[in-house]
Amino acid sequence: MSIMKGFLNIESCNLVLSTHYRIVDIIGDNTILIAGTKIVSSIIVRKNCVIEVNAVVTKDIPDNCLAIGVSAKIFKENINIEEYK
Repeated sequence: MSIMKGFLNIESCNLVLSTHYRIVDIIGDNTILIAGTKIVSSIIVRKNCVIEVNAVVTKDIPDNCLAIGVSAKIFKENINIEEYK
C-alpha cells in the first residue's frame, strides 16, 4: 500500500489485502477515511476524497469525491475538502 503525503485520517479503518497478483492500494493527498472504512483489492482513492463511515471501497474513487455505502458509490463530486476537516 502506498500513502501519499498530506492529510490522512485513518481511524479504525481496515485496508484489506487482495489475493490478486497486483496488490497496490494508493490513498491520495488530503483524503479522509472515516471509522470503519474498508478498502478491498487494488484500489486507488485519489486526492481530496472523503470516504464515509463503514464504506466498503471496491473500485477506484476519482478526485474530489464523497463516497458512501457498501459497495461505496460516489455520492457527491467536486467537494471542498476543507468542509470535512
